[in-house]
Amino acid sequence: MSEQKIKDHCRKVSQEVIKLLGPVECLLEPLQDGINFGSDAYFVVIKNGDEQRNLFVKVPPQSNDIKQFFFESLPDDFYMFEREFYVYNLLRSLFKTVIEDQNQDPEDILDFFPIPLTSPGEMTFSRGMEEPLVFENLSTLGFEMWKDEFNGFDFDHANIAMKTYGTLHALGLVLHEENILKDVNLLKLLNMDITKSIFNESGLEMTDKGFKAFIIWMKDHHENEESICKLEDQLRNRNYTKMMTEMFTEGKNHELQVVLHGDASSNNMLFKYDKQNKIPE
Repeated sequence: MSEQKIKDHCRKVSQEVIKLLGPVECLLEPLQDGINFGSDAYFVVIKNGDEQRNLFVKVPPQSNDIKQFFFESLPDDFYMFEREFYVYNLLRSLFKTVIEDQNQDPEDILDFFPIPLTSPGEMTFSRGMEEPLVFENLSTLGFEMWKDEFNGFDFDHANIAMKTYGTLHALGLVLHEENILKDVNLLKLLNMDITKSIFNESGLEMTDKGFKAFIIWMKDHHENEESICKLEDQLRNRNYTKMMTEMFTEGKNHELQVVLHGDASSNNMLFKYDKQNKIPE
């Protein structure tokens, strides 16, 4: 998606959603490489005289060969951007309804779930590929990424992350048990077979390389030998495909069905800190 199309859409959002009147100046700054793996992302500043709003925009990748190769290696029915668009624009609304039905405050419980700035219009299946996904830029409100991705969270950050995922899973469980998930497109997008996206040749090659790199890292850092042997066994003859298929099938058949994030890595979370900038809120 061209930068001009992104600017045009952000101007549309500024008028139809944010309600800025008159001509709007739009400035784009790409998110630096290495932070966002599966898409192109931009910080966007829109100005109208003295009024300014800061946005964050995600679109399918075009600016980076590695990201584009990864995206194009996915099966045609993976629907990565279609799913994300529906999750933010429809699933969040369903969660809000579930919470309100229990006479609770949805904004308090859903504070972990960013509100999309989406122009009015029909929710079509392909809309996530046709227009940018737009949010308020939360970094301007004091939110930050965890800075030590490879060494993992400390206790305070892990505690918040686990509570947040618990909330997501509990809300998804209610949707399933109350039979609230009725939208055909959303059901199709959520009820995916993740093994299909991994077990094509491109996905297998990337997984092999990931295993090998991790094994080398573990050996270089003198990690537990038994753990290294288990990883080497999973890599041998691609035994990991059997393990993942068994686990996926077991999960699909489990009596408790929830909504999963799908990519629960530390750099997919933002934290806001106390005044001393030490403890996440």
